[in-house]
Amino acid sequence: LTGDFRILVEALCEMRTKGKITGIQQPVKYIDAMLAILAATTNKQSFTLMDKTDFLEGKTTMCEIMDRWENELLSKGEKAGFANGEKASAIRILKDFGKSQSETVDYLTQNLHLTQEEAKAAIKEYW
Repeated sequence: LTGDFRILVEALCEMRTKGKITGIQQPVKYIDAMLAILAATTNKQSFTLMDKTDFLEGKTTMCEIMDRWENELLSKGEKAGFANGEKASAIRILKDFGKSQSETVDYLTQNLHLTQEEAKAAIKEYW
C-alpha cells in the first residue's frame, strides 16, 4: 500500500481500534478524494461538508484533517451519535463472528473505553 491509500487504511484501522486517529503525520495528496472515501466508508457525510479552506494538498496531514473533523463534530454535537454507531457496529460484528456477550463487553471496555455498565447497557440495546 502506498500514498493516500496507505494513509486511508491506517486511519480507518486507528479509528476502529483506538477510537481516533493519533499518529498519521504523512501529508495527504488528494484531500477531496480522501474526504469522499472517508464519508463513504464511515457513512458520515460530515467529512464532505468540512471547512477545508486552509487545507493544502500535499501539505495537510491526516491528523490535521481528523482534528478539524472532530472539532466540527463537537461544535455540532454529533460526536455522541458517532460513538453510538461505533458501539452498535462493534456489537453486531462481534455477535456475527460468534463472540459471547462477555467477550463483547471486554472488547467494548478495552477498545471503545466504555465502563462495564456502559458496555452491558449497549449490549442490551444492540444485541
